[in-house]
Amino acid sequence: MIFSMTERRKTMSWLDRISPHINRLWCGPWGPGFVEAARRLYDHELVLFAEGRCTLEMDEKIFPCPAGTWIIVPPNRIHITRGGEQPAYRYCVHFDWVYQGETGNLPVCAYEPAMPAAKKIRRPPDFVPRKIMRGKFPPETVGLMETLAFRWQADAGKRSAARAALLEAIINLLSPPGGGGKRGDRAGTLAFRIKMLLDRMPPMDVSIRRHLETLGYSYEHLCRLFRWKFGLTPVKYLTALRIERAKTFLRAGSHVKEAAAQAGFNDPAYFARVFRRHVGVPPRELD
Repeated sequence: MIFSMTERRKTMSWLDRISPHINRLWCGPWGPGFVEAARRLYDHELVLFAEGRCTLEMDEKIFPCPAGTWIIVPPNRIHITRGGEQPAYRYCVHFDWVYQGETGNLPVCAYEPAMPAAKKIRRPPDFVPRKIMRGKFPPETVGLMETLAFRWQADAGKRSAARAALLEAIINLLSPPGGGGKRGDRAGTLAFRIKMLLDRMPPMDVSIRRHLETLGYSYEHLCRLFRWKFGLTPVKYLTALRIERAKTFLRAGSHVKEAAAQAGFNDPAYFARVFRRHVGVPPRELD
C-alpha cells in the first residue's frame, strides 16, 4: 500500500523517534528472469529498484517494482522476488528501526519450508506502522544510496556515518514532499538536496555550477543556502569529500595517481597539493 499524502504527514511523529541500525548492505545487478525463492527475513529490508523491473510477491499479493520505486519488507513475512525481462539493479539494506544489539550472528533469512528462529526475529518498535511501506523515490535518492554503500564498505570508522545516511534516506522516502512547512524547513530540505547531488557528483571534470543548477535555482542562491546549513561552500564540501574518498583508496593500496582519479581529481599534482593542505602529509605517505 502506497502512503497517501495524509498518511505521509502522520509519519512525521514516529520518524522523529527512529534511529536505524544497519545489519548488512549490498547492491548490484540481477540478470533477466532471476528469481529469489520464498523466504522470511529476520529483520527489515529496504530495497530500491534503480534499473529494470521486478515484482515482489508477499502475503499472496503482487507488488510491481519498476525502476524508481522502493519497498520495505518486514521480518517474518513470506515473499518471493522475480526479475523482469531486462537486467535490474537493486540496493538492499537490512536494518532495524532502532538499535537492538549486535548482529554478528544474526541469520539473513529462512527459505521455505524452514521457519526463522522466533527469538532472533528483529521486530519493529510499537510506534512504527505495520503497513507495507512502498512508493517512488526522487532521482537524488540513488546518489544517497551510493554514499551509504561507500561508507558501509569503507573502513569500520565510517559505518556510523552510514547509519546517518540511512536515516536521511528513510526520512527522504517517507516524509511528505514539498510545501506545508516553515520557510526554514523548506530551505533545510533544499540544502540536503544540494548535498545529495554533491555526494553523487561524477568523478570527472563536470561543472559544479551546471550540476547544482539542475535543481532549478541560481548557483549563488544554492551556495548561500548550503553554507548556511553546513558551514562551508559546495566546492569546499566536495573537495573534503573527495579527499576522504582518496584516503580510503590509498589505504586500500591504490597508487597516488590512481587514487586521485578514483576520487574525482583530474590533475594528480593539484590533488597532491590539496591533499597535503587538508591532511598535513603528502598522499604518498598513505600509498
